[in-house]
Amino acid sequence: MAKKAQNAQKIGNLYYIYNSVALYLHYSIDDFSGLIPDELNERFLKQIDTTEKARKSGDKLRIKNAEAALNRACLKVDLALRADGHKPKNECVYVVCHSNTNEKICIYDNSASIEQLPKNMIKFSIEELAQFIPVEVLQTKKLFKESKVKSVRPKDEPFFDDEIPF
Repeated sequence: MAKKAQNAQKIGNLYYIYNSVALYLHYSIDDFSGLIPDELNERFLKQIDTTEKARKSGDKLRIKNAEAALNRACLKVDLALRADGHKPKNECVYVVCHSNTNEKICIYDNSASIEQLPKNMIKFSIEELAQFIPVEVLQTKKLFKESKVKSVRPKDEPFFDDEIPF
């Protein structure tokens, strides 16, 4: 835990732990080319190379300086990706179990890239699912903002299935 704290930088309410591998995994993208400016991508790749050479050298001061520079480079890449509307996988792709079938499904927002979506899984965009929310549920949520919707019944279904409703 102390090691993570050394490598973490707090920005707002988010903690970023930087190294190039973590950044690639965080975004689930193998290559940032075309997603960030070419100059930034070249500098980023050069810093990865410099850091690897420093690690191989065994020189602790050189390693420390190279890793600090790589952390700054990762921050710049992350900020550039976010400024252009890209989000890390854990902020735009969600895998949940369907309550009736227990089948895993993927729900994603419009900032997810194709590479971030799981293969061989049913996928729905948030916009796709929002179309199925009845107007009455929306109106109820406006009145009771913190309420949790547990089920929705058809209008023609009786409210009580009991002959005497009390």
